[in-house]
Amino acid sequence: MKHKGLWCLFLFFSVADAAVHTISHSGNPNADYHDLQTAIDAAIAAGGTEEVRIQTGNAFNINVSISISNGTNLTVSGGWDSDFNTQSSSYIDTNLHAGGNFNVYGTNRVMNVNVFDGQLTLHNFAIQRGSGVGFGAGINAMVNNASVFTMDSLLLAYNYATSTNSATGGGLSVTGFSNSQVHIIDSVFNNNTAESTSSTVSGAGFLARMNNNSQLVVTGTYVVRNVSHSPSQVTGLALFISETEADAFAFWVELISGLVNVTVCCNPFVFGVVVVVNFLLA
Repeated sequence: MKHKGLWCLFLFFSVADAAVHTISHSGNPNADYHDLQTAIDAAIAAGGTEEVRIQTGNAFNINVSISISNGTNLTVSGGWDSDFNTQSSSYIDTNLHAGGNFNVYGTNRVMNVNVFDGQLTLHNFAIQRGSGVGFGAGINAMVNNASVFTMDSLLLAYNYATSTNSATGGGLSVTGFSNSQVHIIDSVFNNNTAESTSSTVSGAGFLARMNNNSQLVVTGTYVVRNVSHSPSQVTGLALFISETEADAFAFWVELISGLVNVTVCCNPFVFGVVVVVNFLLA
């Protein structure tokens, strides 16, 4: 996998025939919008194939909801220059923070996603410093009705799921239903935390629950240095993936074939009993 933060190459990631909505958090007069939620709402309301382009830079106090139930095919992508014509190849060029600055955790998750009827692709930006929730502090997603949710070239870092009960999915919590598909491509889950003061912890990096013939495919992704804290039990130290309606052996065969070039390492825990240990698939 490329160390994207070290590259200065540029690329074009554009959706063919998409209506483009542009957003800047720095007051750029070339942008259509200066609030990400407003841009996303406008794109979904328009329907069809839509694209939201985010200019490079840092955005703080982010708390965004994306809900698609009208068949929209939406792409939200970062790394765009001030004219929104050229896109950087590095996800660290566009940072969405829940907190008020680089070092402060927010009091909410960064992004809440519901795809009930349609497609959503998140591409080429960082999700950081989400907190104040017990699951999915970076992104919490629910995908249903044969819809498709794709995370491509994202960084989820320094998100903190904490609860007095069970805590799950420090970086990401995603649930799939009814033939839906979830794809995680060339992404990094780094330094996320899941902490419970009294109960179990599952998936400090990310947690996925796939139900009713839904599918999860993870390729080219790193899950590293995520931390679990629990006085009770830790399941799926770095990542936790469950399937409720499949034969266990058949599911694990499908899971292993669906995890391609996924590195899972260096995810420490505190106090708890590790039920599922780290592993490396390459």
